Amino acid sequence: MGADKALLAKDGEAMVARQARLLREAGCARVLVSGRPGVEYPVNGDTLVVLDREGEGPASGILAGFDAAPEATHLIVLATDMPDMSRPVLAQLLDLAKPRRGVAYATVTGVEPLAAVYPKYFAALLRRRVRGGDFGMRDAIGEAEQRGLMRILPAPPVSVVALFNRNSPDDRPPAPAG
Repeated sequence: MGADKALLAKDGEAMVARQARLLREAGCARVLVSGRPGVEYPVNGDTLVVLDREGEGPASGILAGFDAAPEATHLIVLATDMPDMSRPVLAQLLDLAKPRRGVAYATVTGVEPLAAVYPKYFAALLRRRVRGGDFGMRDAIGEAEQRGLMRILPAPPVSVVALFNRNSPDDRPPAPAG
């Protein structure tokens, strides 16, 4: 896309600030932002900025989030390139999470790891995979589901657009399965 998607605006609000606001509105007590070193993100003073390690993709940001919030029972992850995300979709994800078990939706494009709720026990599984050089979040979620740590649910039709990652201005969500 040529720009940091977190800094792009929707309705005059930077995506990173928008997603943090949506998380708070959905009931999150604390919001952590994972970003690149040297970038100033427009976030509220109570938002902690956690820096990614280069080359590890979303897995590094998720592990940094677990490290920064060791008291948390769950970590909800939300990418900044989902401009159609809504508070109701996030609230539903939070409601579906159970003690010791997280939840992720699957769409026609596969499991969406960047709008999911992870239990704290997922961190050990992900850390083991990353140490072995495997940074793939979808495979990690699949393993976590086999171990009873995650549920993968079909995305409700109203959530499909909200879960779509826009990696270029021309990206359009896929048609719902039918």
